[in-house]
Amino acid sequence: MKPHTQRTVQAARQLIEQHRFAAFITGVIGLAIVLVLISMRLYYSSDAFRLDLSRPEYVELRSEITKGSETKDAFEAQGSVDEAVLDDFLRRYNTEADKVLKAKAFANDVLSDEQLGLSGSSEQPAAE
Repeated sequence: MKPHTQRTVQAARQLIEQHRFAAFITGVIGLAIVLVLISMRLYYSSDAFRLDLSRPEYVELRSEITKGSETKDAFEAQGSVDEAVLDDFLRRYNTEADKVLKAKAFANDVLSDEQLGLSGSSEQPAAE
Protein backbone atom coordinates (compact mmCIF):
# COMPACT_ATOMS: atom_id res chain seq x y z
CA MET A 1 0.00 0.00 0.00
CA LYS A 2 1.09 3.55 -0.60
CA PRO A 3 2.02 5.54 2.52
CA HIS A 4 -0.73 8.10 1.88
CA THR A 5 -3.40 5.39 1.51
CA GLN A 6 -2.09 3.59 4.58
CA ARG A 7 -2.36 6.76 6.69
CA THR A 8 -5.90 7.34 5.43
CA VAL A 9 -6.93 3.80 6.36
CA GLN A 10 -5.34 4.16 9.80
CA ALA A 11 -7.15 7.47 10.35
CA ALA A 12 -10.47 5.90 9.34
CA ARG A 13 -9.92 2.96 11.70
CA GLN A 14 -9.00 5.31 14.53
CA LEU A 15 -12.11 7.40 13.91
CA ILE A 16 -14.29 4.27 13.93
CA GLU A 17 -12.65 3.05 17.15
CA GLN A 18 -13.32 6.39 18.83
CA HIS A 19 -16.97 6.42 17.75
CA ARG A 20 -17.84 2.72 17.77
CA PHE A 21 -21.50 3.13 18.71
CA ALA A 22 -22.16 5.81 16.09
CA ALA A 23 -20.37 3.70 13.46
CA PHE A 24 -22.46 0.69 14.45
CA ILE A 25 -25.74 2.63 14.21
CA THR A 26 -24.70 4.12 10.87
CA GLY A 27 -23.80 0.68 9.55
CA VAL A 28 -27.07 -0.86 10.69
CA ILE A 29 -29.12 1.94 9.14
CA GLY A 30 -27.15 1.64 5.91
CA LEU A 31 -27.68 -2.12 5.80
CA ALA A 32 -31.41 -1.68 6.48
CA ILE A 33 -31.71 0.81 3.63
CA VAL A 34 -29.91 -1.54 1.23
CA LEU A 35 -32.13 -4.49 2.22
CA VAL A 36 -35.31 -2.44 1.84
CA LEU A 37 -34.20 -1.26 -1.60
CA ILE A 38 -33.50 -4.85 -2.66
CA SER A 39 -36.86 -6.07 -1.36
CA MET A 40 -38.78 -3.24 -3.02
CA ARG A 41 -37.03 -3.94 -6.30
CA LEU A 42 -38.02 -7.61 -6.06
CA TYR A 43 -41.58 -6.65 -5.06
CA TYR A 44 -42.08 -4.55 -8.17
CA SER A 45 -40.03 -6.63 -10.61
CA SER A 46 -41.94 -9.81 -9.72
CA ASP A 47 -45.33 -8.09 -10.15
CA ALA A 48 -46.29 -9.10 -6.59
CA PHE A 49 -47.64 -5.58 -6.09
CA ARG A 50 -50.52 -6.45 -8.43
CA LEU A 51 -51.76 -9.04 -5.91
CA ASP A 52 -51.48 -6.83 -2.83
CA LEU A 53 -54.99 -5.96 -1.64
CA SER A 54 -53.69 -3.68 1.11
CA ARG A 55 -52.92 -1.00 -1.48
CA PRO A 56 -55.20 2.09 -1.37
CA GLU A 57 -56.59 1.44 -4.87
CA TYR A 58 -58.28 -1.73 -3.64
CA VAL A 59 -60.32 -0.27 -0.76
CA GLU A 60 -63.58 -1.07 -2.57
CA LEU A 61 -62.56 -4.66 -3.23
CA ARG A 62 -61.67 -5.33 0.40
CA SER A 63 -65.29 -4.95 1.47
CA GLU A 64 -66.33 -7.62 -1.07
CA ILE A 65 -63.98 -10.23 0.38
CA THR A 66 -65.69 -12.61 2.75
CA LYS A 67 -64.29 -15.50 4.66
CA GLY A 68 -65.39 -18.69 3.00
CA SER A 69 -68.30 -20.30 4.77
CA GLU A 70 -67.94 -23.32 2.52
CA THR A 71 -64.77 -24.50 4.28
CA LYS A 72 -64.31 -28.20 4.58
CA ASP A 73 -65.20 -29.64 7.92
CA ALA A 74 -62.06 -30.41 9.87
CA PHE A 75 -61.28 -33.00 12.45
CA GLU A 76 -61.68 -31.85 16.01
CA ALA A 77 -58.63 -31.68 18.24
CA GLN A 78 -60.53 -33.55 20.92
CA GLY A 79 -62.83 -36.45 20.25
CA SER A 80 -63.18 -40.14 19.89
CA VAL A 81 -61.19 -42.17 17.42
CA ASP A 82 -63.35 -44.99 16.19
CA GLU A 83 -63.70 -46.91 12.95
CA ALA A 84 -66.07 -44.37 11.38
CA VAL A 85 -63.67 -41.48 12.03
CA LEU A 86 -60.72 -43.47 10.67
CA ASP A 87 -62.69 -44.45 7.56
CA ASP A 88 -63.65 -40.80 7.02
CA PHE A 89 -60.02 -39.73 7.40
CA LEU A 90 -58.75 -42.40 5.01
CA ARG A 91 -61.41 -41.50 2.45
CA ARG A 92 -60.40 -37.82 2.57
CA TYR A 93 -56.71 -38.70 2.55
CA ASN A 94 -57.05 -40.97 -0.47
CA THR A 95 -59.03 -38.30 -2.33
CA GLU A 96 -56.28 -35.74 -1.79
CA ALA A 97 -53.53 -38.29 -2.53
CA ASP A 98 -55.20 -39.08 -5.87
CA LYS A 99 -55.18 -35.37 -6.75
CA VAL A 100 -51.46 -35.21 -6.01
CA LEU A 101 -50.70 -38.30 -8.07
CA LYS A 102 -52.70 -36.95 -11.03
CA ALA A 103 -50.77 -33.66 -11.04
CA LYS A 104 -48.40 -33.23 -13.95
CA ALA A 105 -45.21 -32.23 -12.14
CA PHE A 106 -43.20 -31.46 -15.28
CA ALA A 107 -45.91 -29.93 -17.44
CA ASN A 108 -45.66 -26.38 -18.75
CA ASP A 109 -48.83 -25.39 -16.95
CA VAL A 110 -47.85 -26.84 -13.56
CA LEU A 111 -48.86 -23.59 -11.82
CA SER A 112 -52.12 -23.12 -13.70
CA ASP A 113 -55.36 -22.65 -11.81
CA GLU A 114 -56.56 -26.11 -12.80
CA GLN A 115 -53.39 -27.80 -11.56
CA LEU A 116 -53.54 -25.91 -8.28
CA GLY A 117 -57.21 -26.65 -7.80
CA LEU A 118 -58.27 -23.00 -8.08
CA SER A 119 -60.30 -23.11 -11.26
CA GLY A 120 -63.72 -22.97 -9.58
CA SER A 121 -62.90 -20.32 -6.95
CA SER A 122 -61.70 -17.61 -9.34
CA GLU A 123 -64.93 -17.34 -11.30
CA GLN A 124 -66.92 -14.29 -10.28
CA PRO A 125 -69.92 -12.72 -11.93
CA ALA A 126 -69.19 -9.65 -14.02
CA ALA A 127 -69.83 -6.37 -12.24
CA GLU A 128 -72.40 -4.14 -13.88
